[in-house]
Amino acid sequence: FTSLVMRDSTGESIGVLYLGLSASRASVPVTVPPEPVPSASLRDQDENITSLAFRIDVKSGRISTMNAASTYLLGYTPEDFKNDPKLLSARVLPEYHEAFEACLKDALRGVARSIEVGFARRDNSTVILAMMLYPGRNRERQVVSVEGIGRDITARKEMEQQLAVSMEELQAAYDRLQAQHEELQSLDRLKSQVLANVSHELRTPLV
Repeated sequence: FTSLVMRDSTGESIGVLYLGLSASRASVPVTVPPEPVPSASLRDQDENITSLAFRIDVKSGRISTMNAASTYLLGYTPEDFKNDPKLLSARVLPEYHEAFEACLKDALRGVARSIEVGFARRDNSTVILAMMLYPGRNRERQVVSVEGIGRDITARKEMEQQLAVSMEELQAAYDRLQAQHEELQSLDRLKSQVLANVSHELRTPLV
């Protein structure tokens, strides 16, 4: 126990306060509850909503795994892709289809590939994904699946396209100005030549 003398404002003792602390309590550890961990579904929606992830089983040729981002990015649920093994390739835009199939074949042969692929969404709008396709292997190092990750770069590609159009317009405007400048220079040379001829004629006496 610890005692503490209590005094008033004049300094006179008005009582004694006794304090006691149990030694056994001092040794009891304090447990701090851990912060709650978000569920897998929440992490998927919060962090990976713009990143597609899937797995194609080599033996069956079917998509065995597809994350929920497929609904946001392509307009189809993971179940749609699992039920229709040709759906993913079918939604690839024609101008990207050959390169996409070639990358799939390379992944099946054990070679990882990266590619930009355009897809037609369910509503036929376009989304462009920067994709990485790489082989999944078993313990015997045999390729048993193709793992795919796709990140939405549609906004970036649209900005690049707008920038390219602006650069073309600037180049066209520059070419027009350059042509006008050359035309003015030609007229200036012609004017100088005419003035020189007139001056020569004025200085030459008539016979």
